[in-house]
Amino acid sequence: MTSSTYCSLCGKENYILQRYCCNCGNTLKTYRIKPNLTYQSLESLITEENKNKILNTQITDEVYTKIMTNIRDMGLMNLNFTNQDTTFDKIVKMTRQFSKLHSGKKWGVYGYYHFNNIVIDDDYNEAMKTCTLIHELSHHLYSEVFEQLLMYIFDSPKTDAIEAIVQYAVIQNPYYAIGNEYLAYTSEGYFMNNAMKDYASIYKLIEDNDLDMKRVGNMCVIGNAVAYDVIKILEAVIDKNLKQELAQLCRAYNLRPVVDKDLDNVPLITDNVEKGKIIKSIIVDIFNFFLNNDYDDELLFELMQGFREANKY
Repeated sequence: MTSSTYCSLCGKENYILQRYCCNCGNTLKTYRIKPNLTYQSLESLITEENKNKILNTQITDEVYTKIMTNIRDMGLMNLNFTNQDTTFDKIVKMTRQFSKLHSGKKWGVYGYYHFNNIVIDDDYNEAMKTCTLIHELSHHLYSEVFEQLLMYIFDSPKTDAIEAIVQYAVIQNPYYAIGNEYLAYTSEGYFMNNAMKDYASIYKLIEDNDLDMKRVGNMCVIGNAVAYDVIKILEAVIDKNLKQELAQLCRAYNLRPVVDKDLDNVPLITDNVEKGKIIKSIIVDIFNFFLNNDYDDELLFELMQGFREANKY
């Protein structure tokens, strides 16, 4: 679990999850390599042995912090704002540090996140598009936390199989999707003065799936816990001045805070070891489902194919 990789440019030793060399900033060749041996297929990933490996690997405070630092560093590397950049331009640049960004339309939504791509509808004003970007980027970062934790546990680079199983865990399962959505609303609300924080997608998930409300509450606690880390990651870019610009943008377009007494007051878990245990329990739950049930492997195959296509470019 302590593997290192060495920079091909300066020779500096780097932790395996680093995307860029900590010494010279060179892109590390092993960040998205495709090794011959490990976890290129769902059959090689979803095994009893790997489930036990997840259960038996301790996520210490140091490991959890390192994972968050790695993700934060992706957002900072070679990021430059100019005097000509508008507030919206800056959020666009930040988003592109982590994810691919496109314009497009999907009925009933301002934007969406799919296979490491964020799509937003350009017909809306800049304040609404900014809210949407932060919301969808938060989804991406939530997945990234799960993926990097699995990369650490399996001592593996990122693969399509790892991305597919995480996608299933945080989006396809309705309960875990609640945590994902709560995280996105919380992160967006923190930076955008709670504008557009109506929890609409959460209420829709509850209505469409007839979910148990006690478990929904637990998922909101999980989403709130990781939102704390996503906010810290984004604060490396959205400093005090940029946050003030975001507040001004909301006022300029008359976007006002939305209050929801039922969902706004969720307990906050800040202990990194506890958060690591929670994330592991979600992944183990998904592994158990696939190991112990007949399931639609066509969906998982489609997820893998989606990431394979997205990662070509």
